[in-house]
Amino acid sequence: MKNIFKWAGIALASGAALVVIASVVLAMFLPLDKIKDFAAAEMSKTLHREVKIEKASFNIFTGIKLEKISISERRNDAKRHFISADAIELHYDLWPLLQRKLVIKKAGLAKPEIFIEKLPSGEFNFSDLLAPQKKEDKKPGEKTALPFELFMESFYIRDGKMVYEDKGAGTASSINDFNLSVSGFELAMSKPVEIKASSNVVYQGKTVPIAVSCKAKADLQKETVVLSPITLSIAGESANASLTASGFKKGPDISLSLSSKKISVDPLLSIFSSPDKKTAKKTDLTKTVDQLTASIPRTLKAKAAIDISNLTFQNFTVDKIVLSAGITNKNATLDLKEIKFYEGSLSGTAKANLNVPGLAYEAKDMRLKGFNAHPFSNSVIDTFLTNLTDYKDLKNKIYGKLDIIVSLSGRGVEPKTILKNLTGDAKLSLKNGEIKRTKILASVGDIIKSNSLKGDLKIGELIADAGIKNGIVNIRDLAFAHNDFKLNFKGGIDLNRLIWIAGNRLTLSLAPHATTGLSKEFELLRDPSGWLELTFELTGSLKLPIPKPIFEKPVENLKKKVEEKATKIINEEKEKAKTAITNKVSEEAERLKEDAAKKIKELIKF
Repeated sequence: MKNIFKWAGIALASGAALVVIASVVLAMFLPLDKIKDFAAAEMSKTLHREVKIEKASFNIFTGIKLEKISISERRNDAKRHFISADAIELHYDLWPLLQRKLVIKKAGLAKPEIFIEKLPSGEFNFSDLLAPQKKEDKKPGEKTALPFELFMESFYIRDGKMVYEDKGAGTASSINDFNLSVSGFELAMSKPVEIKASSNVVYQGKTVPIAVSCKAKADLQKETVVLSPITLSIAGESANASLTASGFKKGPDISLSLSSKKISVDPLLSIFSSPDKKTAKKTDLTKTVDQLTASIPRTLKAKAAIDISNLTFQNFTVDKIVLSAGITNKNATLDLKEIKFYEGSLSGTAKANLNVPGLAYEAKDMRLKGFNAHPFSNSVIDTFLTNLTDYKDLKNKIYGKLDIIVSLSGRGVEPKTILKNLTGDAKLSLKNGEIKRTKILASVGDIIKSNSLKGDLKIGELIADAGIKNGIVNIRDLAFAHNDFKLNFKGGIDLNRLIWIAGNRLTLSLAPHATTGLSKEFELLRDPSGWLELTFELTGSLKLPIPKPIFEKPVENLKKKVEEKATKIINEEKEKAKTAITNKVSEEAERLKEDAAKKIKELIKF
């Protein structure tokens, strides 16, 4: 026990001696005031801004501090600093002090604040720092090197903040609670540098947490930077990625791979939406997207491989996305290799022109196979028809498996803008389906006293051929068959005003066994095989359509029957007249014969 205390005492005494020696050595060759003044002067010269460092201090255990640093704005009337920080912290290694070397194991910024301002002219408050600087001639004997050797292994930022104000747009956003850790500088030539960062981004009143960690390796001679692996988290949504960037002089060439097991797009899009629905502008998202696409350089070349599972976007869900994408000269392409959602699959290619305001896009022969119509149709209604009063009444009406072939082009990023500019054609087939009771068919059933149209309808196959332009859906053909009836519709639907376009035709053909007991007037509506055919024009709103009977067919049938009856009567009258004339002629002939005989007798008698 005595030996243990003895050695412990020796260790403590040695440690204390080491601390004393290190303190003396540090004080001898590290004049802190000189470092403070040197750093402030050199930074002021380089930045052409006033740089102040109020205090320099050190603690043998914690390190060196340059406290209360500020870099002024270029405008003298500015009310705040361009950059300020509580301190620059330098954490050194004790052992090299004995060799009169200062090895900084870690350097960092404590509570830095950066203020970025965009003026109405489009100029930033840091634009002057980006301009080429003239090299100043050194005076004879002037020293520009630090008064100590610096070997830094890692760097950090703690509790940082950046504020961005756009004076022209009158908007402001900020990055709060910014923390950054960069380590591995000493092995950067052979091993990647490790980077970790996190922050809370505040945009238009919304706070979005962001965190990223990655390993970075750079080859300056080959102009190549590799970030891999990357772990990214935004608004609680996470993804893994790797990125390679090269060719910075001619224009960046980027290769990206992105994967995620579960992600929602809505929290990401919420960053760009206004927090106040009453004052929100409809073009907020469009303007933001335009600003983002305008910032993409034309020289950028990029390609990406994306593999995402369990993605949600607004009211749509996607089980699996495997695609490749690329961009050249601000034109993007998409190759959909495997998209699975609603029990079906989607394949095809698409293009987007980022040079056009609001984005312009085009897709040809996109094929959707085996979709579950029920949740898919509900998602479409919840996304695009919410401005319709009681739009929920349209939900849960269609069941079955959908196959669709669609080609489209358009522009816009918001539902209303998309609808207005969308142009396209689609062919649809719904198999083994069911259509729940609809007000359209139920109202027709009331007119003709048919219970078959008032309930749920089982259908073997429904086919449709339609197009859309300027918010108008033109249904060239929609048809399906039921045991009791057949339906066909041709006409237009105005999705902007949510009404039926005049001139549409809904034709119902009802089987003979489903139309027994009807009054004789309905017999005019039957075809030669006994099916009862009714034609309507749908009027009014999409929610409450009013079927207006069209009597073109019955009138034609009635006209035909009248003509047939008239022809029969004429023919009958002709036969009667012919018989009467023949009889008259015969009678006249007999009379003439008798008269002739009398005349002959009289002559003979004469």
